[in-house]
Amino acid sequence: MSSIQQNSHSMLGINTLETDEITFGDGTTMSSTSDFASASDLSTVSAQATTNAASIAAKQDAITAGDGLAFNGSTLNAEYTASNNGGLSLTGTEFSLDFTNTNAAITIPQQLVLQTITEPQLLVETGASSGLDAVITIRGARNANTSSREAQLRFQNYDNDLTTSNYMGQISGFVTNSAQNYGGLVFDCFNDGQSRVGAMTMSSNGNFNIGNGTSFQDTYKFQVGGSVRLSESNYIKPQIQFLTYDKDNINSSNWGNGSIQNTVLANRTVGDSFCSVGAGTTTLTKNGYYRIRVSAQTQVKVYNDRLGFMNYLRIVSGGTTTNYDFSEYKNFFGWIYTRNNGDGAHGSVSFEDYIYLTSGSVISVRHKCETGGTISFTNALSNASLDNYLSLQIERIYDTNPEA
Repeated sequence: MSSIQQNSHSMLGINTLETDEITFGDGTTMSSTSDFASASDLSTVSAQATTNAASIAAKQDAITAGDGLAFNGSTLNAEYTASNNGGLSLTGTEFSLDFTNTNAAITIPQQLVLQTITEPQLLVETGASSGLDAVITIRGARNANTSSREAQLRFQNYDNDLTTSNYMGQISGFVTNSAQNYGGLVFDCFNDGQSRVGAMTMSSNGNFNIGNGTSFQDTYKFQVGGSVRLSESNYIKPQIQFLTYDKDNINSSNWGNGSIQNTVLANRTVGDSFCSVGAGTTTLTKNGYYRIRVSAQTQVKVYNDRLGFMNYLRIVSGGTTTNYDFSEYKNFFGWIYTRNNGDGAHGSVSFEDYIYLTSGSVISVRHKCETGGTISFTNALSNASLDNYLSLQIERIYDTNPEA
């Protein structure tokens, strides 16, 4: 206590011989004419000094480094600016976000919610006035997965009357090749606002599949699983092969018994090609459901008796040869009957039907003759006996079999 009193006397300049009155920091005064040197007076001085020291210490301890503020004498009242790579900016006594100094990406490790009545609520634009695109990326993270929607953009509505939110639709990135990590898009619908159903897909090759869930296809540019209604003017490019044959150039010296007209005079293709044409034969290069039509005008030249002349199809498919004459149940045959070359010795026949055939099937128009009194069509006539003006039309209708 004596040391504190001595220090207090020295600090306050207490000297009963040099002053008549002493004023302390709290406004208390003491007269030199009083009994200044008494023990009670010295205790009062000591207590006052201790109180002032404690007050200063309390104010100093009220702000610590943990409060996020640092004071440094000369810069205590300086204006603070954003540090390198952005952060908080202090202007006077006001803090604000300032990202003008950012030189790296900013990661926000929490959900970000934007609420404002100003539209749009989110605007992403380039910092350039021209020559630069604006891009938003949504990135998922899954390994060796081809059954999830890895990146999703959802559309939702909140109804304040119902106090519920439901989904309107969704667009998702969907990995289809996990080995090389690429895929396509899935467009989802929500038939009750909550149950998600795949409505359409777009493959990595830009081919669409509608009405088949989340399945992808690359066979067609556009595939629909379901009925389609088209209005206004619609155009579908057909796939047709037209063939016209020489009237009397056949593969043998006689008509009948499966003879073939082997010289093509005209060969026209409409749409995409689906076959190759040989000497009297047409080989398909695509699976499909085909419409085959034959038209023939037969003129007898030198034969002067009864004649039945048949045109029919022979089809070789899957290793099986079928002669579609009157013994089969397809409309792939027809015949004429003539008496002689001076009594209406000509006739016309046409027939058509539909059949599903695989790639590699071979189609040819064949002939049979009947010159006797039966309908066995097992006879023959010389090449010079008649002319047969033959046309063959093959149209590819579908790629699959609708009859199956």
